[in-house]
Amino acid sequence: AQAKTYLGFSVQNQSQVQSAALSELLAAPVSTLLQSTTPAERDLALDVAGRYRIVNARDAAAKLVTDDATDATLKLVIKVLETDPAKSEPLLLKMVSNKNFGFDIRAAALGSLAKANPAKARQAAAQWLPTLNESEKKDLATVLSSSPQGAGLLLALHEKKQLSLSAFDLPAAERIAGATKNDARSSAIMNGVKQREETK
Repeated sequence: AQAKTYLGFSVQNQSQVQSAALSELLAAPVSTLLQSTTPAERDLALDVAGRYRIVNARDAAAKLVTDDATDATLKLVIKVLETDPAKSEPLLLKMVSNKNFGFDIRAAALGSLAKANPAKARQAAAQWLPTLNESEKKDLATVLSSSPQGAGLLLALHEKKQLSLSAFDLPAAERIAGATKNDARSSAIMNGVKQREETK
């Protein structure tokens, strides 16, 4: 019960209290609650582990990746896996490829994989993209454009003609341009999207 109280407080007050020392203090209650049989307690531990980048929670979090895990749990697990990108790379790749997972989970895993290994992320995306409809491609561009690594992945996919201009809306194009300054490829996407919007 005490572990739950500490972690609840840390989530509500993250902006005021985040520090390396606090992350160390939270590691023990996180570890305790990750063993809980109550999903809400496990999710709280995952949330704190992801927010405070508690690396030693990674292995316990990885064990929670199952086909019957909820999307909420899996999204929190992905954040924890990001605390050790190199070690998490094989599991993230499996999550992107797992057809039993919904689009949101696979897209989030691909975004994290782009941070861990851009080349593997490009391969995984190239295999997945042909199975997506136009709406899902737009959603994927929206998700990936929220990080510099994801923006880089989108540029590579567009350059190789694996993702057409129609997948990008103006906000996504602006995020990509902001994340990849002085890149002719992002300027081309931005200009293409603007021209398309003007002709509507």
